Amino acid sequence: MDLIREIVDARIAELAGGAPLITPIPADVEALVMERLKPILRRLATLEQTPEEAAPVPRFDPLADLPALTTEPDWALVKRHFCRYGSPEATAAKYGIGIRELKARAKREGWAS
Repeated sequence: MDLIREIVDARIAELAGGAPLITPIPADVEALVMERLKPILRRLATLEQTPEEAAPVPRFDPLADLPALTTEPDWALVKRHFCRYGSPEATAAKYGIGIRELKARAKREGWAS
């Protein structure tokens, strides 16, 4: 502990403009300190490196929570439109459904046309 205190006092005196460092640091202490610092220096070097490719920044998508247009349509709305207007072609076009699929479902579920 005394050796460390002497080293610190000498370094402070040297940095403050005082006398140059008179007491040399023993090589074994310096090697021991450097050995302890190696993992920290490696982590610091890793943090300071700039990545070659920047990570993509996630963007806010206000429509992300809405169902996609290619997902299953709301069949209650499809049925209501189909029954109200009686036109399978118009209903299929409005909701992006195949005409065969719409007619099959209307027949299977007994929708009145």
